[in-house]
Amino acid sequence: MARKSSKTTKITSVTDFISKALQWKHNGRAPTAFRGQKFYNWPTLPKIFRPDLGISEQEHKIVREISTLHPDDFTNDATSFERLVRMQHYGLPTRLLDVTQNPLVALWFASEECTAEEVGPNSDEGESMDGKVQAFFVPERRDTYFDSDRVSLLANMSWLNAECKEKIWKHIEDEIDEFNKLPEVDKLFYQVSLERPSFRSGRIDPNDLKLPLFVRPKLSNKRILAQFGAFVIYGREWSSRKQREKVDEKINMHVRRYLIPAEHKEKIRGELARLGVHANTLFPEIESTANVLIKRFKMDS
Repeated sequence: MARKSSKTTKITSVTDFISKALQWKHNGRAPTAFRGQKFYNWPTLPKIFRPDLGISEQEHKIVREISTLHPDDFTNDATSFERLVRMQHYGLPTRLLDVTQNPLVALWFASEECTAEEVGPNSDEGESMDGKVQAFFVPERRDTYFDSDRVSLLANMSWLNAECKEKIWKHIEDEIDEFNKLPEVDKLFYQVSLERPSFRSGRIDPNDLKLPLFVRPKLSNKRILAQFGAFVIYGREWSSRKQREKVDEKINMHVRRYLIPAEHKEKIRGELARLGVHANTLFPEIESTANVLIKRFKMDS
């Protein structure tokens, strides 16, 4: 069985999880959001940045293609962030990371069965894998709503090609005036101004592009509402831990991780179901309910 350091906190039941969750504090503050993953070693990254997919350089083409092929689906989306939320909902890789404001929802996702075949060639065939719950402690400076200027900046990075984004990152430490002289920054400003004509600053502060933001979205679809959903939006993936550690602690998200041992997942799922946390409640769309019913009655037959 895949295991972490003995210092890693292990969760063996819902009662155990709740008792620990109520004590989670960082600098006197409770967690802002949570994320559950069925495999402990998967990186905490938006799907578009996952190295195994290798598609991040094509992001600008991906968002344009789906908008071109399915324009009616995005008619009611006023901003690039709202479009990214819808793309994420349909399973398209984006620069958004799904999180939840309900720790039990995160536990449900972390306790999903996961086998070695799903995670790569370095595990024994048929081996069940541990999951994890992460608690995010978000500084107030990086706790935002869907209509934030900074959210608009990060969301609209998705429309720029790889060369344009690379030039922006190369000059990210420039002074504001010098940074805004770049034609690549002007392209980003143009994209933002399409949805925010009164973009208040008239220029872009490079500091607003550096770090991910926690975003409280509109509760505009059933799944976000049912899962107490929110997002972390990324400008880019930091290339090294050293870069991340240079960020001031006052604005850097603190993350704690809790291991969900594979042998306890089934029991935890059963306990969560008794509390009303199950697939039917978390995926309320009719097509999702239909799939759950098929699976349930197939098992009963």
